[in-house]
Amino acid sequence: MAITLEELQERFWKRVDKTNECWIWQGAGHTRSDHGMFGYNSNGQNITLYAHRFAYQQLVGEIPGDLVLDHLCCNPRCVNPSHLEPVTRAENTCRARRMMTTCKRGHDLANAYVNKKNGHRSCRDCNNYRRRKHE
Repeated sequence: MAITLEELQERFWKRVDKTNECWIWQGAGHTRSDHGMFGYNSNGQNITLYAHRFAYQQLVGEIPGDLVLDHLCCNPRCVNPSHLEPVTRAENTCRARRMMTTCKRGHDLANAYVNKKNGHRSCRDCNNYRRRKHE
């Protein structure tokens, strides 16, 4: 038997903790990047969706084209549509990199090199290490 949209929405919103700012997904499913997952069974088929995408589609509408949703609040469990903005995958990645405060080795990025063409930052400590290693 197929689940109705109303039943699906009721199940979904029971798992959301609406604070004054973020609406936090409390459901069991999470990805490695901590994005909430929402699953259900429809006519014997298991369907799994990103929680933030489901909330956006229910309250705002379809996500345009091949865009992804950027969490403006930087909280991957947030499903508040006012905290989600459709952007290209490249823009989402660029924004995430700008939010990083350390490189993958833990060095502070406060004094990173910035590529003037594309805005990418690179760690001075890692660059110096690689340069010394190859001298």
